Amino acid sequence: MKKFTKKTLSLLLVLTLAVTSFVGCSSNKKSTDKKSSETKTAKASGQLIIGDITDLTGDFMSGWTSGASDMRVRELIGTYGYNGYSTIALAKDGTFVQNKTVLKDFKSEDNSDGTKTFTMTINDGLTWNDGTAITAKDYVFSILLTSSKQWGELEADTTSGNYIAGYDDFNKGTTKEFTGVHLLSDNQFSITVKKEKLPFFYELTYAAATPSPMAVYAPGVTLKDDGNGAYLSKEFTTALIKDPINKERYNPTVTCGPYKVESFDKGGLTATLVVNDKYAGDYTGQKPQIEKIIIKKVTSATAADELKTGNVDMLNQMGGADSINAGLDLVDQGIAKDNSYLRNGYGMIVFTCDIGPTQFVKVRQAIAHLLDRNEFANQYSGGYASVVNGAYGLAQWMYQEKKDDINSKLDSYAYDIDAAKKLLVEDGWTLNKDGKNFVEGTDKLRYKKVDGKLMPLTIQWANTANNPVSDLLSTMLPSSMEKVGMKLEATTLDWGVLINNIYRQGIDKPKYNMFNMGNSFASVYDPSNEYNTDDSYMGMYNQNYIRDQKLYDLALAMKQTDSKDKEGYASKWVEFEKQWNYDLPDLPLYSDEYHDFYNPKLVGYEGNSIWTPSYALLYAHVK
Repeated sequence: MKKFTKKTLSLLLVLTLAVTSFVGCSSNKKSTDKKSSETKTAKASGQLIIGDITDLTGDFMSGWTSGASDMRVRELIGTYGYNGYSTIALAKDGTFVQNKTVLKDFKSEDNSDGTKTFTMTINDGLTWNDGTAITAKDYVFSILLTSSKQWGELEADTTSGNYIAGYDDFNKGTTKEFTGVHLLSDNQFSITVKKEKLPFFYELTYAAATPSPMAVYAPGVTLKDDGNGAYLSKEFTTALIKDPINKERYNPTVTCGPYKVESFDKGGLTATLVVNDKYAGDYTGQKPQIEKIIIKKVTSATAADELKTGNVDMLNQMGGADSINAGLDLVDQGIAKDNSYLRNGYGMIVFTCDIGPTQFVKVRQAIAHLLDRNEFANQYSGGYASVVNGAYGLAQWMYQEKKDDINSKLDSYAYDIDAAKKLLVEDGWTLNKDGKNFVEGTDKLRYKKVDGKLMPLTIQWANTANNPVSDLLSTMLPSSMEKVGMKLEATTLDWGVLINNIYRQGIDKPKYNMFNMGNSFASVYDPSNEYNTDDSYMGMYNQNYIRDQKLYDLALAMKQTDSKDKEGYASKWVEFEKQWNYDLPDLPLYSDEYHDFYNPKLVGYEGNSIWTPSYALLYAHVK
C-alpha cells in the first residue's frame, strides 16, 4: 500500500477551497456562472457510466429514507433537491438564490403578527417530461400532500412543511385548509411562515417549493382555495393515493428534472437515465449536455479496475488509502482525471440511544476510549483523513472559522482502557451474569441492573459486507472491549435491510444499537431536525433516537439566528458541538479528502462537496 506518496490531507488544508466559503442566503443574487447560450442549450450527446459503492434500492421518490445512490437518482430526475424546478436554487458557490428559470416574480413581506409571507409567480411554459403543463396547483399540491395525514399513513415523512402557518392543524386533519398556503391563480401561490419559526439562518429556503404531478399522484382530486387556505377535495384519501404513489416511487414516469428514468435493473443494481428534452434548465438556464447517465453498483476493491477497463467512466467521492491511491495511479498513467476536495461530512459509528447498553451516555463514552481513532484513521486513509471529535466535516465553513475553539474545547476520547473501565463502573456495570460483583480475570461480561433485570454489556453491531471500515472495526474493537468486560456481536446485513433497521421501517422490535455509516451534510445545515425529541422525528431525522433537550435547544438556537449574523451562528455552533461531544450520539471516526476519478472524455466537470455531480454534471459534456 502506498502511503503519503500522493497529495495528502495536510497539504490540502492549506488551500482555500470554494466549499469553505459562507453558505448563507441571498435573495436577489445574480449568478456569477459564465456560460454561453450555445453551451447552455447544446444538444445532449454521449453517455456517462457512474460507479457507486452504495447499493441502489430503486426508491426514487422523496419522503422515505434512501442511500446515496438512490438520492443521486432523485436529484437528477428532480424528485429531490433543487434540479426539479425548485423556486429556490442552490448556486455553485453554495449560496441560495431565486430560481429565475421558474420564477417570474418573487415577493417577501413581513406581516404585523410576526409571520412572513412569500408570494411567488411562476413562469409560463414549464412542463413535466410528458409535456403536461406545470401550474401553481402542482406546487401547492406538493406542500399539501407531503404535510398530510394521508401521506403519513404511507409511512412517509410529513414534517417538511412544519414551518408553515396552519401546519399543525392540517397535519392532524383537524382542518381541511392549510391556512398558511394559498393558491392565488394558475401561476401564483404564497407561503406564510410561522412567527415562532423566525428568524432562520437559511431563511430564503423557507420559500423553496417543488411541484408534484397532482393528476398522477391523486387522480380525480381537485385543489381549491376559498380564501382560508388551500385544500384538497374529499376524494383525497390514503386508499386513492396509495397505488399511484407506490408506482411512481419505484417506477417514476412523470418528473421534471434534467433526466428521466429509462430503466432500473434491480438484480444488476443499475439505473439508466436519459435526458429530459422538456427541461427548461437549472437556475442559470443550463440544460444537460450528456444524453444518457448510467449509475451502477461497484465495490471499493474493484472500482479502480472498472474505471481502468472502461466498465465505468466516473467514480465519485472515493475515500480511503486503497481507493485513492488506486485512482491516482490511473491519473499518473493518463487513464483518468482527478478532482479532490474536503468532505462535507464524516464517517462514524452510529449509536442507537434508546435500547440496550448504548442508551447510557457513559457506555458510549467508554466505547470511544476503546478505539484508537488516530490509528484507525491512519490505517483506513493512509493520510487522506483526519480524526474529528464532533458532528462536523472538514469542509464546513463553521469548522474552518472556529477550528481553534473546536480543537481545544472538545474531548478527544483518547485510547484509554482504564478510562473506559472507570466510566463503566460509574455507570453501574459492576455485576456478573449471576447478579454478583463482577470480578476481573474471572468474569468475562459485565451486567447492570436495568428496570429490575440484568442487562448484559453486549453491543449488537449491524454492518455490511465488502466494507473496509467494517473490516477494520472488526479487527480493532473486539479485543479492546473484551478487556473491560464488554462484548461485540456483529451481524452482516444487506444494505437495504440495514437501512430499514436504522430507520425502523417495517421493524417492530429493534435489535441493533450500533452501525457504521458515513454522512454528507445537506446544503441547509439544520441539526435541529436530527436531534428533535418529538416522536415524529425519530428514525427519519433523529436516527440516534436520542432525546436530549439541551442538545436540541442548542441546535434550535443555531437555526434561529438571523441570516446576516454569521459570527453568531458560528459561535452557537461551537456550543452545540460541545454538548454533542459529551452526548456522543455517534462516535466520529474521520473526515476525509474525497476524490472524483473520471475518464478524460468527461470535459468541464467541476464538482465539490456542495456542488455534487447531480448539479455539476449539467455543466459538463462528453467528447
